[in-house]
Amino acid sequence: MIRIAAILSVFAVTAVALAQTGPRSPRQCATCHLEWVSSFEDPNAILLIDKPGQPSVSKEATCLGCHDGGVGDSRRRVWLEHGHRTGTTPPDSMTIPESLPLIDGTLNCRTCHSAHAGPGETIATTIFTRVPNEQSQLCTMCHTSAVGDNHHPLKQIDYTIPDSTRPKWAHDGPNDNEVTCQSCHTPHGGKSDRLLVTSPSDEGLCLRCHEVLTPDAWKDNLAHTHPRNVKIKTDHQRETLARWETQTGPGETLICISCHAMHKDSSDKKLLQNTLADSAVCLDCHAGFDRIFDSRHDLRTSAESEQNARGMTATDSGPCSACHGAHEPARAFEASAYDITGSCTSCHKKGECAESAGGLAHGHPINIPGATPQMENMRLFAAQGHIDADSMACLTCHNPHETANDHFLRGKPDQVCASCHQAQSMTLAGAHEFSNRSDMVNAAGRTSKETGTCGTCHGIHQGKGPLMWAATDTPPTTPEDFCLGCHQQDGLAGEHLPQTLRHPLTKISTAAGTTHSTSLPFFTKTCERDPNGQMSCASCHDPHANSEVTPALLRNQTGGDTTSLCFECHPQTSPIHEGLHAQSFMENQKVVALAGTHPSTCGPCHATHADEVVNGMWVGPYFANANTETASRCLGCHGPGGISEPVNLLPHPQVFLREPNLEGATSILPLAHKGDDPNGQIDCLTCHEPHGRNLTGHANDDRPPSEAERRAQKLLLRSYVAPNLCSSCHGYEGSYRFLNYHELRAAPQ
Repeated sequence: MIRIAAILSVFAVTAVALAQTGPRSPRQCATCHLEWVSSFEDPNAILLIDKPGQPSVSKEATCLGCHDGGVGDSRRRVWLEHGHRTGTTPPDSMTIPESLPLIDGTLNCRTCHSAHAGPGETIATTIFTRVPNEQSQLCTMCHTSAVGDNHHPLKQIDYTIPDSTRPKWAHDGPNDNEVTCQSCHTPHGGKSDRLLVTSPSDEGLCLRCHEVLTPDAWKDNLAHTHPRNVKIKTDHQRETLARWETQTGPGETLICISCHAMHKDSSDKKLLQNTLADSAVCLDCHAGFDRIFDSRHDLRTSAESEQNARGMTATDSGPCSACHGAHEPARAFEASAYDITGSCTSCHKKGECAESAGGLAHGHPINIPGATPQMENMRLFAAQGHIDADSMACLTCHNPHETANDHFLRGKPDQVCASCHQAQSMTLAGAHEFSNRSDMVNAAGRTSKETGTCGTCHGIHQGKGPLMWAATDTPPTTPEDFCLGCHQQDGLAGEHLPQTLRHPLTKISTAAGTTHSTSLPFFTKTCERDPNGQMSCASCHDPHANSEVTPALLRNQTGGDTTSLCFECHPQTSPIHEGLHAQSFMENQKVVALAGTHPSTCGPCHATHADEVVNGMWVGPYFANANTETASRCLGCHGPGGISEPVNLLPHPQVFLREPNLEGATSILPLAHKGDDPNGQIDCLTCHEPHGRNLTGHANDDRPPSEAERRAQKLLLRSYVAPNLCSSCHGYEGSYRFLNYHELRAAPQ
């Protein structure tokens, strides 16, 4: 305790002395040079401590004697926080100049500091370093490998370094805007083992200068640049950063120094962890993307002279740099209706290096609300000024890095189409599936094997008309042209010529007893779907249907009875299955052979396609001597020489007849009229409905039909409810005459 007290008393006295300026006395020198105390040389002195074996000034404790708060408090900065540590042996790769003395080969305070060095008016302004360090002279005496061409430059720069963002302990050079080692590092009080003046995860240290240099390059979510502070996603990326011996930010996020190396640049002054040659620095994290090498997207070979926004070719800065810029867009990306991101059309448009592969005319529609591609690697994008991602872009179908498929598609052509057009792709088979037709080539001279099944008829970028038409040289101008362009003499489907179309292609009219409450498509004259449009071939025929299941590609999902297709527009005819005109009855009676049309398509009476018809769509038997057109059609089967037992023809007397205007009448027995003549006559359709009728409309709809009603339905009789046409003349006898019309004796004229 006596020795300690003596030492502290010496320090206390000299601390006061050091606060003065002017000549120093030997007693003051002894404050640090304890071995210089004269008592150690006086044989009569009573020593409280032994004479130091080594100079006291070289010991850390001597410096702490003043820097413990007695003169200045440096305890936290020097002895607790990161900094140069005494007792540290410099690495073998580092040569320490003799002017910076070590102690037993290790660093000590005196290696860099000397109480006798540096000018200053007062102790407070005196810098006790062995050499001046305003421009990092002292730092670079030892850290010779940390300066030079492959390191961050130490120089005066031509833009202002803002003082307001200078971190604590950071010191710029004496000249305006001069970068020094101490701009980023500090020997004492560092925030990491790299002796940085801020935490390595604090990008503010880099942005302090670089935000002024390129202010637009540091905005969050800047389009077409590498995202800032993005989270590391894969173990491969973690292994890369470990190999680079670099750091990440909070939550394993990328920060400036994750990719940039201030003191081991491998990229020719870009301060990157690896070289830009062959995009090595990109591929270290983004493995596998070297598959674009030697493809058409490798501009080193496909467009050698093409330069990015920084004026660099792909040979100069690697294939990735042609499209990608880490801190600023590599190209002038201008979004358009056909390319929402603007990425592809920066090259694939007129005047650019890939204009030969930029066909956009009659391209695939862009805005597709509600669409959801099913392939995991396909997605939609938000159009300009929109929030919802409901629009197609080039990148929906194409992946510029994918070389496994032609044209950089995200899958095989048919797979890409099927991702959205599932219904069409799942059923397309048979007649319109051309994968085995090597002789079938479209207008571009390509086979289905080359284009995919869809590509025979549709060209996404080189279509010749509506719906991206690609099958024929002549573009369709009407909805029917899509079919007849091939199904014609010398056409691609010349061996499959349809018979003459008899069904009208006019606009559907509800006044004619038809309805629009149908799932069948209708079209405008410009080939666009419109529920208020007109019929066309594709209204009944589905070009994507499986002809092995659905005859003639009809839009019938059952694969069997296709009368349901007619019922879509003519629902009033659907009760036909309950009467004697039902398909099952017609087949049993071998009626099919009469007209060569199948009853499943409303034959043998009607034909949508037929080269020979009686009139309209009628192809059934016809009795020319009947009084009315309707009777001629009915008596073709039910009259003399017909296949059915002839009915007893007892025509109603030819008297003046008009439909009575009966208030509250629920049963209509129509007359046959000629043109606009209000006078009519009774014929077959007055009593019979050839397509049958529904058993609805009676007083109690919940009541099951009676046996009599069922018989009437089978016989195709109309509903008889008085008052009506018959009862208005015959009264109560009307129903008897109605039911026994063909059994009555001939009435007098």
